[in-house]
Amino acid sequence: PFSRYADLSLAAAPPVPSLEMGRPIRMLFALSSPSDLDRFGYARLDADLETEKLRASIGGLEQNGLLAVRVMAGRTGLSSRLREELAAKGYEIVDGPTTPSSLIQQTRDCHIVHLVCHGVMNPTDNIAGLVLEDDDGKSQILQDQDLLQTLGAAAQLPQLFFLANGDSPRVPGETPLARLGRELVRSGIPAVVVMQDAISIESASLFTSAFYDKLLRHGYVDKALSEARLYLFSTGDRTRSDWWMPVLFTTLKTGQLISFEKESLPSLPYLLEDVQVRAVSKSPTRSAGSPDKVVTDLTQRLRHLAENLRQLHILVDLVGLFETAL
Repeated sequence: PFSRYADLSLAAAPPVPSLEMGRPIRMLFALSSPSDLDRFGYARLDADLETEKLRASIGGLEQNGLLAVRVMAGRTGLSSRLREELAAKGYEIVDGPTTPSSLIQQTRDCHIVHLVCHGVMNPTDNIAGLVLEDDDGKSQILQDQDLLQTLGAAAQLPQLFFLANGDSPRVPGETPLARLGRELVRSGIPAVVVMQDAISIESASLFTSAFYDKLLRHGYVDKALSEARLYLFSTGDRTRSDWWMPVLFTTLKTGQLISFEKESLPSLPYLLEDVQVRAVSKSPTRSAGSPDKVVTDLTQRLRHLAENLRQLHILVDLVGLFETAL
């Protein structure tokens, strides 16, 4: 199963409003890579690399006001070069280790939380936990019941919690982050994306990029997950075996996580007319009317392409709905 609907007796959360009253979607990107991860047998995470991957995933949407991104890179911090680049793009940077208290504090006013860390599972009592950092940068386990209790007391919960498990080794049975994902939904978070098992760094990067690209286009989290998995399955090596690892836990019956104001987006005819006007105005010559003919032909070709893309989009929607039904 890829999308798991939890039919709980919880009030339905309204979709996150996008670009209404000038309010962007607020995203927290947090990373935890304690200095003593080797005692768990885990590899350390590269803060610059993981941040760059997320930056590529959201495709510059922070620049047009759609996203307000806060980065908490933990004890390792970011390089001076990347800090300057992010600051210039409007990112907010939070310094200091990713401790349980700092993570909860930074989470409370965000719609989306994207957390990159390792998870652990105590086989004795079957308690899952996140490997976060203490004030000295060493590992501190945030157990699932403590996380849920703290989040449960918050006035506002995130709408989406994305738990990325780095490159953790395989564990028998349910992974710690998968267990946490299920419990986070029960605590009242409408949608949680986790990995059912270990996933390669390349696959995780491809999936994350496609997922956010789709989600921030149409706002439906289940559809975005299906489209991102399909992209992962059909991209590159056809023998890729971990395309099915991402899973969604949700209480959203319609799947809509974000609402967009359609009126704020220019229509296709308007865009084509704008292309035509700009092309004519920038033409170096107007002799024999040749630029006008070129622009007219180009406009007709664009309209034909747009109709083909519209039909393709309908087909993709049908495929997504069929896959979700399965």
